[in-house]
Formats: sequence, C-alpha cells, structure tokens
Amino acid sequence: MIDFFFNPLILRYSRSRLRRQTLIGSIVATLIITAFIFFTSHWSGTNQLELTESSAARLPILPLLMMQGFILFFIGTGSVASGMTAEEDEGVIDYQRLTPMTPISKVIGYLLGLPIREWLLFFLTLPFSAWCFWKGQISWSVFAELYTVVITTGLLYHMTALLAATVMKNRRLAFLGSMGLIFALYTVMPNASKLGLVAFNYVTILPTVEQFMPELTEIPGSEPLDGGMARFFGLVMPHSQFTLISQAAFFLIIGTMLWRRWNRPECHLLGKLGVIFSFIWLQAAILGTSIPLIESGRIFPMNVLSIFSMGSKRTFAERAMPTISEGEMMVGFYGLLTLVILWVGTVMIAPSPSVQRRGWQRAEKLGWTRLPFRTTRQELPSQCSSWL
Repeated sequence: MIDFFFNPLILRYSRSRLRRQTLIGSIVATLIITAFIFFTSHWSGTNQLELTESSAARLPILPLLMMQGFILFFIGTGSVASGMTAEEDEGVIDYQRLTPMTPISKVIGYLLGLPIREWLLFFLTLPFSAWCFWKGQISWSVFAELYTVVITTGLLYHMTALLAATVMKNRRLAFLGSMGLIFALYTVMPNASKLGLVAFNYVTILPTVEQFMPELTEIPGSEPLDGGMARFFGLVMPHSQFTLISQAAFFLIIGTMLWRRWNRPECHLLGKLGVIFSFIWLQAAILGTSIPLIESGRIFPMNVLSIFSMGSKRTFAERAMPTISEGEMMVGFYGLLTLVILWVGTVMIAPSPSVQRRGWQRAEKLGWTRLPFRTTRQELPSQCSSWL
C-alpha cells in the first residue's frame, strides 16, 4: 500500500501535470462548463417544463454524465497515449526499464500518473451529480453502482491506450487508434449488437445507464426491454454486475500483456495459455449473451426493424420469426469473427522468421526432439520462439 501511494511515476506526474499555472485554467474551464450544464438543465426543468423539484433535479444527470465521460474517456485516454509517445521521444522508456521497480509498479505508475489531471477534473464534477441524486431522491446505491462502472470503464480505456502506446512501433498512431476505438465502442458497437455482438457493449457504460434509466429520468416508457438484466446462458444478473465481470476479464488480459512487455521487451504479448484463456472467454461472452436473445427474436436485426415498421399487415408473432437467410448470415458472421480472433491470437504467439530460425538452431543444438507446452523462464525465449 505504501509503495502504491509513493510510486515514483505517480509522484512525478502529479508534480508535472498538476502544476498551478495549467491546473487552475483547467479547473476553472471545467467548473464553468459543468455549472452551465447543471444550472441550464435544472432551470429548464423548473421553469419551461414545469416539473416537480425532484424531477427537475434529475434532468442534469445525463448531461453531466456525458461531460464526465468526455473528460475521463476521451481526454484521459488521449493523455495516456500522448504521454507515452512523449516518453518514447525523450528516451525515458528505456531509462525506466533499467530502474529497480517491478513491472506492475511501472504499469500502475503510468496508468494512474499520466491521466492524473483528468481524474482530478472528473472528481471535481461529482458534487454536481451527487446533488442531483440527493434532490432527485434517487437511491445512493444507484449512484455507487453507476459511478463504479464509470471509473472502471475509464481505467480500462486508459489501460488500452497504454497497451497501444507500448506495443505499436509508430506510437503516434496509438493516440488516433485509442480515440477511434472509444468512438467505435459508442457508435458502431451499439448497432453491431443487432448482429449478436451484445458482449462488446459491456465494455461501455451504456448497459448500466440503460438499466438505471427509469430512476435517472422518470420518463414514461424508459424501462429497458430486458428489464435491466443481463442474460449469460442460464444466468440472470443486473447489467452493472455483468459489466464489472466483463471488464475484470479484459483487465486481466490487458494487464498480462503489459506485464509481459515491461518484464521482457522481446516477449510476446501473450503466452499459449493466455491466448487460450482469452479465446475461451471471448467465445463464452459472445455466445452467452447472444443465445438467450434467440427465443425472443431480438438478435435478428431485420426482424427487429420490421417490428417497428408502419403499416405492416403481419402479426407480431409473424414479424418476430427469423428467415432462413438471416440465420445463415448471422452464422457466417459469427464464423468470420471467430477466424479473426484466431488470427489475432496466432499473431500474438507466433515468432518472426528470424526469431523462429534461432529457436530451431538452439533446439537442434540442445538435442530437443519436441518442446514442452510450458517452459521455465530461462528457456522461455528460445523454446517459445521455436514452438510453432
């Protein structure tokens, strides 16, 4: 615990990124925009819409959540990617590899140190949201669950940007790649869920917001179609809980990649066991969240759209029935996605031709006729490179 709070990287970035000259301007700009959103939304609910006090107090919650997400998800992720790019340009990354810090301490230092200003700005906006929950008479358990998911999602995006900036040879593309990934998660993935990719929605805050939408807005008809519950094969649990479970798996996978790269720069992103675990989890997440939607027909995109079509003479049961061609299309899409996942996993553990050649030469020199599935740390570089 002491090492965590006195992490040299966290202390370094807390001094460089929280300097008074730049910090005061960021705080003032953030508070002005947040206060404008808060008072404008509350005033319009009280005077224009003539809502009750509790209903008017709930109006600023979603706009404030969008503001907080922009600070934490976009600006914070960009700070991590651009900060690692600057570290590489200055040659600090090679210096950090020589320091006597453990790999996990370096990962935590960069993960929390680079976006430390954005975390401070995010926490400065929380009192506005807390006031809305208090005056809106919303349970504090909703506040705790919602913002727990927001914080873990921000950490996951920051860790993804840290991995991209650590792995990519052109580190400047890591910034654009991280921004593009977050943009796709909130624009492309909600539509891709209509093709059965419901699992990827749980790396965002959208399912959790949908779960608590009736409490946050009091708008009639805002109740989610699934009752705010996630279905994973035969298990049923709230969206917020399944989001945390899904993100924990991605934390483990990405954290393992970062640890391996900081422990040995030449090491592959994942070992054989890591790739197998990742593949099993992705397949279980995709199938486990998609199969329960087959019975209701919500997994089939064309039929979901036809349910809301105007002037249709077919009954609801007829419109909810999928066609054979649509089922074949979704099976083919799932097969293509599986091949892409297998290709990415193979690339992660496959050595380059030169490294593979050296591994074969070493295996022949030592008289190995076959390689074991697992190896010791000393034998890992040569055996892992010659395994394929």
